[in-house]
Amino acid sequence: MIDKTVLFIDDDQDEHLLIQEAIAGDHDLPRFTYFFSARLALCELQTNRITPDLIVVDINMPVMSGIEFLTELKKQTHLKQIPVIIHSTAGDGSTKKTCEKLGAAAFLKKATSFECLLNTIREMLSMNALSA
Repeated sequence: MIDKTVLFIDDDQDEHLLIQEAIAGDHDLPRFTYFFSARLALCELQTNRITPDLIVVDINMPVMSGIEFLTELKKQTHLKQIPVIIHSTAGDGSTKKTCEKLGAAAFLKKATSFECLLNTIREMLSMNALSA
């Protein structure tokens, strides 16, 4: 799965460090590209500077929220097929339904373990490989 890339977007540096620690030494995982800004990540995606197989994004971020990011991503013809996992502390039912309606492939609360997130990433990338 090393030929796959995951774009991880979260404004919290601790989240970046935790995911890096969780994947350290696991050679069966994809490469990760990290952004602290959803707006910057969207710009990089729109200009084709990065082409991830999967995106993991937080909801509560300054400048552009994860929901705004998801909305804009799904408007882009060349980007809308990229699966998006929402990974956030916001976990009420209406937020989850909104994300699903906007096209999120999965919604995981941050309270769950990083192993749960990594397992979901593996599953999504495996499904993506089968449908490609």
